[in-house]
Formats: sequence, C-alpha cells, structure tokens
Amino acid sequence: MRASPALRHAFPIVAFAATMVTFYPGHLSFDSAVQFWSARTGEFYNVSPPLQPVLWSLVQSVWPGSGGMFTLQAGLFVGGVWLACSALFAATWERIAASLYVILGTPALLVVTHLWTDALLIACLIAGCGLTLAAERRKSRGLLLAALTFFVMGGMTRHNALPAVLPLLFWWALAFSRMARRERPSRTLRLLTGALVGAIAIAGASRLLDQLVVKHRVSTFAAVQVFDLGGISVRVGELLFPDFMLPPGFTMDALRSRYVPYNNVPLFQGGIKETLWEGSLNAEQLADLRRAWRRAIISHPLAYLSHRFAVTCWLFDRFRNDRPQQLAFVESIGSFEGNPVIVPNSTVLHRWAMAWYERSIGWWGFAPVTYIVIAIAIMLITWRARATPVGQAALALAASGLAYVAPLPLVVPSAELRYSGWMFAATSLAVVATVKLLKVAGTFLSNRPDRPFASEANGR
Repeated sequence: MRASPALRHAFPIVAFAATMVTFYPGHLSFDSAVQFWSARTGEFYNVSPPLQPVLWSLVQSVWPGSGGMFTLQAGLFVGGVWLACSALFAATWERIAASLYVILGTPALLVVTHLWTDALLIACLIAGCGLTLAAERRKSRGLLLAALTFFVMGGMTRHNALPAVLPLLFWWALAFSRMARRERPSRTLRLLTGALVGAIAIAGASRLLDQLVVKHRVSTFAAVQVFDLGGISVRVGELLFPDFMLPPGFTMDALRSRYVPYNNVPLFQGGIKETLWEGSLNAEQLADLRRAWRRAIISHPLAYLSHRFAVTCWLFDRFRNDRPQQLAFVESIGSFEGNPVIVPNSTVLHRWAMAWYERSIGWWGFAPVTYIVIAIAIMLITWRARATPVGQAALALAASGLAYVAPLPLVVPSAELRYSGWMFAATSLAVVATVKLLKVAGTFLSNRPDRPFASEANGR
C-alpha cells in the first residue's frame, strides 16, 4: 500500500518544526555577533566573504534578529536533505531513514544551528545537491538551474569554498549534458573545464561583491601566520616574531604558557599584538609579518611541519573534553558593539540536544577522520558506477567533502569542528547515494548510464 502524498511529505515538515523548536533563534559566537552587527549597520568586514552579512541584512529588514537567518539555513538544510533522499528512494520509510541519518547521524546539523558562514555553506550546498538529484529524477531543467543558484551562493560564502564547489559543478554539468542528451565520453574534459571556469567565475563574483560593500579590510591570514610563528618559536626555543608584535618584556616562557596546538586565540590574550578587528595591522606591518613567517618556515621546516601536524591531529581527531567546548559549538549568544539582545533557546529539547552533542562529538562515529576514511572508501566503491547518475552523485559528494578539508592542515588557525562541517554533510549524503547503488545491484554492476535514476521498481 502506497502512502498518501500528504503522509509521504509530512517528514520534512515535522523535521523542520522540530529543528525550529529545539534550536531557534540559533547560536551566535563572537564571529556570528560581528556578522550580525555588519548586517544591521552595513559596516562589512572582509574576515569572510560578505555574502552572509549582506544576505542577513536583507532578511533582517523583514525579520529582525537572528531568527530569520536561522530559519533560512534550517529550511535549506532540511529541505535539501529531503529532496535528495526522495530522489534516491521511492519507499517512504527509506526516505525517512536516509534523511534521519544525514540530519542526525553527523554533527552537520549542529554546525547549521550556528549563524556561521560554515553553516550557510552547508545549507546552500545541500539545497543545491537536493535540487540536482530531484532535477535528474524529474528531468527538470528548472530545478537544475535552481540548483546552480545555490552552488553559486555556497561558493561565495567562504574563502575556502571553491575546492568543495568544483566537484559539484562538474556533477551539475554532467547532469545538464545528460538532460540535453549531449553526453559523450569525449566531452568529459570539456565539462570539467567548464566546471573550472564556473568556479573561477564564482570567485570573481565574490570578489566583486567584496569590492562593492566591504568597508573594513583586515588580513585573515595574518592570524594563521602568527599561529605558525608561535608553533615554530616554541619548538626551536627562539622568538621569531617581528618586534612590533611583542609587548615589552615578552619572553619565551610567556609564549610557551600561551601556545596550544589547537587554538591561536590564547596567543593574543595579553600577549602578541591582535591582527583582526580594532587591532588590524597596516600594510607595512603585514609585510614585516609575512617576511618573518616565510623566513621561519624556510629556516625551520621541520618545526613548521611538526606544528602543522599537531594542528591537523587536533583538527580531525575526536572532540573530547581535552579542549575548550567553544571549538565544537557555542550555546550562548555572543554580543558585539551594541547588538540588540537575543534571547537564547532555553527549552528542554534544546538542553537535551546540546547534552547529546556534548557526548556524541567525542565518539569516533562523529570524528572528522572517520568521515575522511568513509569518503575515500565511497570513491573506491562507486568508481565502477561512475557512468551512472547516482554513481556520479556519490563520487561528486565524496570528492567535494574531501576537497573541502584537504587544504585545512596548512591554513586553519584553530582546530574547530565547524571547519569539517561540509565534509560531514557531503559524505553522509554520499553514503546514502552509495546505499542506493548497492541496493540496486543492476545499476551498480552493469555500469549503464541509461538506467532510471531513482525508482527502478516503484516509479516516482
């Protein structure tokens, strides 16, 4: 017996409502509070691309506070997951089980509950993936074009978003070519080139928006350079910072007491000169810092690699009670420059959910390294099915998650869980697509691209 249409689509409504009741109006860290201030005042920083605060300012005009932006993120995430799982499976129970896994089986939803650029990236890319899968199933160019809009938005959300977007754009190009009945093996290189050009165009659009609206410019990479100089200095026993970065009387013992391999913030607390916000450096100071950073890496490469290896281990390991909880999630509402008071969620559901996440992020099943291994395994398993639509989806999602985290060991200023947020979401959706391939053994083993996309037996 088939479920009624209303019953079949009740799950996303219930899931969205539960998310709103449990987490509304979202969690705001200090970074979120600055973005909120920018959205309210129009005073934009370039610490991240300005798309999120610009979008937030539009939402803020009709829904003041953080609630409107949180609702948008939650709706895109839950709706995108349901679209994807509905495209992959015909049975209602399979759609619900797959959706529950993507939403609750990883820390992805935890990241989405924060007003971070990481959260908006996840929401936009998941929505784009869901629309792409739905477009393939329904043969709808309209849905496919809508998916492209969200991929563009996701690519404009963070400075490091483009590696994640490139595999998704290639997958989108394959879907568009297949829908136009132009798919040929000889076109693969052309489609990949088109995806690369598209990624560059997204970077250009983000840069243009930055030039149009940003009023306060700082160097975000300066914080990484300070972190690296601290790590190298501790290992070689010599202060390698430019003199202007250090307060009078600052010693190696003072540096050792502040340096930790999982977070750069303690270095700036009563010690090294701040590089962001009001403490931003001028052009000459940035040049001096850059030269000191390069000189330290060239002179002490093993110390630099040791520091970065330690950061990487903390970044991809389990988030146990061996570091500040704020590196995983923030329950409070941060404040900045006169932002209006936002009342945090104090429901029983919220307390239960945060207690659950506090425990679960310490499990190997929620560790970033686990999902790196899963993503690699998916690419190996699904490679034979690379000519099928579902196989391409699984490969693109796994590759996107891996590409997103691949540069992190060299560029992160701290070991925060949110930096792996898109990998959690992308890999879990890739797992769902891989299960679909394994379930429909004919599609997987035959490697035939002309098989029906989502409902080999049961129809749409």
